[in-house]
Amino acid sequence: MEHRHLLPDEFEDLLDGDESEGTAALREHLDQCAECRAEFAKRSDLTRVLDGMPHHGPAPLFAYRVMSHVQVFEPWHVALRDSVRRLIPRSHAARWVAGVTAAAVALAMTVAGVWIALNGEEAWLFAEVGVRRIRTGVLTSLRGVLESAFGRDAVSAIAGSGAAGAIVAISIVVAVILIAAIGFRVAALASRRRRS
Repeated sequence: MEHRHLLPDEFEDLLDGDESEGTAALREHLDQCAECRAEFAKRSDLTRVLDGMPHHGPAPLFAYRVMSHVQVFEPWHVALRDSVRRLIPRSHAARWVAGVTAAAVALAMTVAGVWIALNGEEAWLFAEVGVRRIRTGVLTSLRGVLESAFGRDAVSAIAGSGAAGAIVAISIVVAVILIAAIGFRVAALASRRRRS
């Protein structure tokens, strides 16, 4: 063996009792080199101390605590696949019912799409009438809610003042809601402090 000291992995081979073809040359160098013999003795003592220490496993919730801080990246296609799998029923009968229902919905949408394509003007008329009725229904419901909350005179005054009056009224309602929410939060914190 050339005149050099043993490398760390060579010390490890000797400590592990590895009996490969180069081990004899390493042992021969160890017998001749006082510096390598001293290093081998230190490493041997350390190995004996470490082997004598009790073996402790990690705490029961160690893995959970570590993994709760790890952000796991999940590709979009995997998330989509898992979401779809959760929607598919597990039993055969339920899958059959879900399949028939999906086919019926697809057929209805196809028929509606073909009808709209062939009768564009009528479809536009129906859509326009439907939007008007929905808007009228929503506004009527909203007016009823406002009248029950503030009275007819207040709603008439807001309607008479136009968009600016509606904006002022909405701003006042939002401000009252925010003030009430802050008040409830302050009261809850004060109550919690008194209990502590």
